[in-house]
Amino acid sequence: MVYDKESQKKYQENNKDKIREYKKQWKKQNRKKILEQRKKDDAKYHNKMKTDPEYLKKRRDAATEYNNRPEVKEHRRIINAKHRAKPEIKKQNAKYNKKHHDENREHYNEQVRKWNKANPEKRLVISKRHLEKLGIPFKLPSRQYGMALESWGKSVRKIYGEKCIVCGSTDKLNSHHILYKALHPEMSLNINNGVPLCKEHHLEIHRLNPIMRGI
Repeated sequence: MVYDKESQKKYQENNKDKIREYKKQWKKQNRKKILEQRKKDDAKYHNKMKTDPEYLKKRRDAATEYNNRPEVKEHRRIINAKHRAKPEIKKQNAKYNKKHHDENREHYNEQVRKWNKANPEKRLVISKRHLEKLGIPFKLPSRQYGMALESWGKSVRKIYGEKCIVCGSTDKLNSHHILYKALHPEMSLNINNGVPLCKEHHLEIHRLNPIMRGI
């Protein structure tokens, strides 16, 4: 039996509820099929639009706008903090940071030098904060702790005859903490916790034995 357009239109008007219920049931029964077809259609559309500059710019702008929302940033910060707090992730990140730092040491040092030169006031604030933290076990303010640390270095170099204990060089000597002061601040002024090293060997020992806080 063939229906013309007028008959179909009349039937749809008279059976709106029936048709709506039928569509609802069909969608419910074929949900998986609908989702698969929708994915195919979306992929086909995006593949077609990949070469359209205006479309790509619109997608980038939309992504940027979404990522810059305060609630999105806060949500990601909380999720990332929980993830990084896991012991296995801390250990993994520490190993990756060490590997990356070793592979890019020259670039990293150059960037630090440039930043310190361009931001002397910020560098001073950071140095003072660092010294204040290290001076807590001795109940010393940053200025007094810095002076005490300088005296400790001079004393260590004097004990060992003002020369590097590795190569015997007397040029550009540094006093090296055997137990790192960042990890053991209470030992930072102990005269037995230091040895003199030339600049080359001081850098080498820190490169081979970096501070691994996550392990």
